[in-house]
Amino acid sequence: MMDPYKTLGVKSTASSEEIKNAYRALAKKFHPDLNPGNKTAEHKFKDINAAYEILGTAENRAKFDRGEWGEEAGAHTQRRHGGPFYRETRADGAGAHYSHGFDEDIFADLFGARGGGRGNFKMPGQDETYRMDIPLAEAVRGGEREIHLPSGKHLRVKIPPGVISGQRLRFAGQGQPGLGGGPPGDVYVEIVLESDSRFSAEGSNLVHDLAVPIDVAVLGGEVTVPTPEGQVRLKVPPHSNSGRRLRIPKKGMFAKGGRGDLFVELKIVLPDPPDAELEALIREWRETKERRAS
Repeated sequence: MMDPYKTLGVKSTASSEEIKNAYRALAKKFHPDLNPGNKTAEHKFKDINAAYEILGTAENRAKFDRGEWGEEAGAHTQRRHGGPFYRETRADGAGAHYSHGFDEDIFADLFGARGGGRGNFKMPGQDETYRMDIPLAEAVRGGEREIHLPSGKHLRVKIPPGVISGQRLRFAGQGQPGLGGGPPGDVYVEIVLESDSRFSAEGSNLVHDLAVPIDVAVLGGEVTVPTPEGQVRLKVPPHSNSGRRLRIPKKGMFAKGGRGDLFVELKIVLPDPPDAELEALIREWRETKERRAS
């Protein structure tokens, strides 16, 4: 989580007036209209606004000083996504959001708009960032969801097949409106893949633990294996020990370098309840082996 005091360059004991003055100076210095095309200044400008959201009011500042701000408002997420609005979206479209309006009086002061109308400066609208959790199968095949924006609009999100965790989908001009005729912000939807109890991840590869009966391990045979796209049949070679891994190519996670593989790790299991016939065969096999060794 960022330190808003450091971002604004003030001490933790600074007065509200000192905080406001620091904010004004930095906001004017890094305002996008004064730094056209400068992405560094743009990100700095957003960080400054996120910091002032915390320290600009006594209530929010007190929450931060008590260590409560990160829990209640997701400030660490706001900074990472570059804007003061963050929403987590579940499959049903529900989720908590955090929003912040700009202090128009401060920007009116900065750009000479006070007393002469507020059309003398333009400020782009804030971006809105959503977190969308999707199951692994939907990441593989793609899909479509609907999210509800604070403005009341509905946004259809088409999830492309092969989307990876952390990928952000951009919807230009769908964010908060600008001030003074400034352009609206954008909406970003960040994809997060849900964990799947059937698989463990090793980089872009997936691992599935498969229980196989002793007869299949000794003699070989076909088994059914789950994949993110449904079940497939897999041949188990004869004399396969526990821990052996069988590879199914291109059935793992999507990554920037391509798609990983699915590894099926065999786990030999004995019958439950115990099989008397199997015990008799094993006992006979052991006795025969001992006689040959003597």
